[in-house]
Amino acid sequence: MQQFLSRFGHLVAGVLNGFDRLVFHGYLRRLCYAQGLEGFLAFRNILRKDFGDFAEDATRLAREASLQDAIERGVPVHHLTSSSVSKEALARQYQRQRGVESGPVCVITAVEPCSIWHVHRSREKKRILFERRQGRCQHIYHYSSHPEFGLMHVRLQTWMPYDIQVYVNGREWLARQLRRDGIRYTKDDNCFPWIEDVPRAQQLMDGFTRLPWQSLLDGMAQAVHPALPQILGGFKVPYFWTAHQSEWATDVMFKDPADLTRLMPAIVRHCMDNLHSDDVFRFLGKKLTGNFQGEILTKFRRRHEGICVKCFAERNSLKLYQKLLWLLRVETTINFPKFFPVMRRAEGQGPRSKRCRPMRKGIADLQLRANVSQATNKRCLDNVATIADPTPVKDLVDTIARPVDFAGRRVRAIQPWSQGDLELLTAVARGEFLAHGFRNRDLVNHLFAKPAANDADRKRRSAQISRKLRLLRAHGIVQKVEHSHRYLVTKRGAAIIAAILAVRDTPLAALKQAAA
Repeated sequence: MQQFLSRFGHLVAGVLNGFDRLVFHGYLRRLCYAQGLEGFLAFRNILRKDFGDFAEDATRLAREASLQDAIERGVPVHHLTSSSVSKEALARQYQRQRGVESGPVCVITAVEPCSIWHVHRSREKKRILFERRQGRCQHIYHYSSHPEFGLMHVRLQTWMPYDIQVYVNGREWLARQLRRDGIRYTKDDNCFPWIEDVPRAQQLMDGFTRLPWQSLLDGMAQAVHPALPQILGGFKVPYFWTAHQSEWATDVMFKDPADLTRLMPAIVRHCMDNLHSDDVFRFLGKKLTGNFQGEILTKFRRRHEGICVKCFAERNSLKLYQKLLWLLRVETTINFPKFFPVMRRAEGQGPRSKRCRPMRKGIADLQLRANVSQATNKRCLDNVATIADPTPVKDLVDTIARPVDFAGRRVRAIQPWSQGDLELLTAVARGEFLAHGFRNRDLVNHLFAKPAANDADRKRRSAQISRKLRLLRAHGIVQKVEHSHRYLVTKRGAAIIAAILAVRDTPLAALKQAAA
């Protein structure tokens, strides 16, 4: 992100990073598989054939206990018969009507699809078996204005295994922290176009990830499912909490919305012309290989504030768009955390087990999820900064179009439109080279179509690439990594190459229109 701020920092009032939307799921793990359920029934001395009657009684008990407190306190209970009605919009309507600043807002019930236990008799095994199937049951949504999290909801599935969903919003939490610290701000929807003290706000936002989530979520589950201890009858099975979905947003707050509005067409044009599958993977911190069997998509959707660029990979997404005119928002949504490799310990083992493993859904990896999301947003913004550069192309190209002195020797000018120099610049501008650097042999593989015929030919090619690398180093396009044979494209070099390639691929009509 430093590359973006070094270029546009004079236009930016501040940057805020942190979780936006977080959806937690809670599971009674021992009731989520057949052997665990059978162990529970044995503990309660319930026969398999009686499970249906027991589950119906437990569902009735869970529903009545969950609604009892709301009914006694006069909280509205609304049953939805259509999935087209927005529950959040309905809850906000109740909140405005009742003027609730803190406490329960409403309870919404709805029959929705879910995964539940079914009992069936197997003719082959001649016994009653349990099977998880897709079914439908009543779900109870408890909406409340929480003193810390603002408007949120907790959803209870009333049929065994009683899954729970908790929705919170990080920006709502931050607003209450700012108010507590006496920091003025402007908030619209879930965004802050202006904050009086942005560094302090970022310090507060960093604390959101470190909240005692286990105890907080357990308390919410106990409040909406008070009948669980009676249903379990002493059977010990706590809720296991996972981050089902997370949105990590980086909000770049511009001083003047006109500046952002002026930059957005160039940013969108760059995304339309230059974002490829390997670039999306690089943003997500991975390298695209032939072993990947999934699908990578880039979509452009027009919103009332402008165009939203959205990239998908394995149910995870990256969005870039203008919000409320003042904000450039980059947002990473993680639905499938196993896609991301992270350094972590194995579950239940010591520090020696720490190595690169797939990220887990459990809240134990919430900080790792934040780190991965922040790195993704940073790569995306730095990529945008390279292309959306207001510097005239002439000022960039003129610096390499004349000879220079390097290590006491004269080095020729770079001819950006000649076949050889253009192929060289295009090669070093590859996505994996920009992210991880390259070596002499990497350029040999890209600039020569056929493999070397013999050792002499291989040495000749290596020497030829060495001369080309010296040319690029002399003009500041690349720099050598100390104590290695690897080279990296400099920030200045990336801007020069991007300008040359953009002008080369731009239609003549567009150039005439820009010059008019």
